[in-house]
Amino acid sequence: AKPGDLAARATSLQKLADEAESPLGRQIGYAGIMTAEGSAEKSWQRAAPAPGKLADLLLAVPLLRDANLRAALYSKVEPLLRQADPVEVRRAAITAIAAVPGHDAETFKTLAALFKAGTEPVAVVASLRRIPRKAWASDQIETLLESLMAFLQRVPVEQRTEPGGVGAFQFASGPAGGLPPEKPGEAG
Repeated sequence: AKPGDLAARATSLQKLADEAESPLGRQIGYAGIMTAEGSAEKSWQRAAPAPGKLADLLLAVPLLRDANLRAALYSKVEPLLRQADPVEVRRAAITAIAAVPGHDAETFKTLAALFKAGTEPVAVVASLRRIPRKAWASDQIETLLESLMAFLQRVPVEQRTEPGGVGAFQFASGPAGGLPPEKPGEAG
């Protein structure tokens, strides 16, 4: 839908963002409102005081088709990556930041540091996998791979087939999943 078409439905979209039973419904409402307004400012002001609403707004960021609108959110989303509480907001920010264009290299470094610190490893790996390889900091890859291997060793066997364990394994296992293959003669 075009922004003009959505603007005519602003009241319905706001109601969807505020009252939908499903998280996806609320996220679609936020994405529609931000698209209609061509900005996230009003939605951010309405959602920021309530962690649940802010998490829904953050999870709406990947749904935004307008790259400029997503890019404008970087300064709001990035500080939330280091905020410990509420956890749901930090997790949502980790998901959202990978959809924000124009900062892939900084985002890769920040997410790699969060992973190394043990912060939300499943969410971080999912977001790292969405960052284009050309933005990966080559000086961070080796330590990130070491952290991934240590993480995978700590995952109980019965949880290794769950999405978090599979995602981390795929990311760590090379070209098909993510990290570049080892150079010849660099056995780990």
